Amino acid sequence: MLTVHNARTSGGEGTLGESQDSTPVTRSDIWLEDGSIILQAENMQFKVHCGLLARLSPIFADVFSVPQPAPHQDNADLVVDGCLQLQDSAQDVQYLLSALYDQQYHAAKQPIPCEACRALFRLGRKYEIQTLFNEAVSRLKRDIPTSLAEYNKMSIPSDWTEFVSTPTLLYQITEFCQRSGIPEIRCALPLTYFWCYSQDVYDMVKGHDFEEGGTVVKIPRWHRPEAFSWVDCLGRANSQCARPNHCSKISSTIVNVLWRPEPHLDSILDPWPIFIEDLAKGSVRAAHVKKLCTSCFQLVQDKYSSERVTTWNELPPYFDLPSWDVLNGDWTGRGA
Repeated sequence: MLTVHNARTSGGEGTLGESQDSTPVTRSDIWLEDGSIILQAENMQFKVHCGLLARLSPIFADVFSVPQPAPHQDNADLVVDGCLQLQDSAQDVQYLLSALYDQQYHAAKQPIPCEACRALFRLGRKYEIQTLFNEAVSRLKRDIPTSLAEYNKMSIPSDWTEFVSTPTLLYQITEFCQRSGIPEIRCALPLTYFWCYSQDVYDMVKGHDFEEGGTVVKIPRWHRPEAFSWVDCLGRANSQCARPNHCSKISSTIVNVLWRPEPHLDSILDPWPIFIEDLAKGSVRAAHVKKLCTSCFQLVQDKYSSERVTTWNELPPYFDLPSWDVLNGDWTGRGA
């Protein structure tokens, strides 16, 4: 809801007066001297341009098109004709207006806080400012792939480039995508769920709820034991193996690395070069896949790659979500 009311100001910096609940009203650093409207969110005021807001947002355009009553005589110290009361948090409005007025915000493509992205999602959608909504969607898409081809291009899976990294960033994004009710961003959930539980594999296998930073993610019990079933096909189990005893020992080492002391299920989606490199980095055990005979090595690569594709395609239903086709349809539904 948008409410227009008269506003007083002392004309100085900092505190402008008091709100109806006697809390001091302060001036934000977005205060343009040639502005034509004051926006107030909570106890923070912003002086901006009606024309810009009306051009970008049909919601604001409708509000500004309604004739406003003349100010009372005792309000001769008004900075502008009125004050538009927004039912949004001051921080969200700060992020919204910073995105509109600060060109470097977009041009530099610097990482932004998760809270800023959430504000662009919420207010971009609420006020129908499509450019800001699309900006938030694009940032999410760049950091959270929605196809295996895009995932393969990531140098380090779950490494953030569009957001300021914090210990709880993954869980904040997951919680927002889960609770926001915005169809376009449901597509991020399969991978963020997977990443959440890759950080606590034991609970994922048992099917426990996961909680971090106020986020509770509920998923069914993980069930992909066949993803690493190819390990049992190496060495003596492979009729084409050139060195059965040697390859069987490597197979046993791979089992130890992948399953002990707990399942190493976060490797299921790793690109092949990263997967074999990580297996060889074990501090206690090291599984050197490249030392397998030619036949076993090719068998591992083929089966791992096949299971990886299957795991990716079935990731959404693992977490009780629609198929990738449905989710990607939501994602691109508005041309973002």
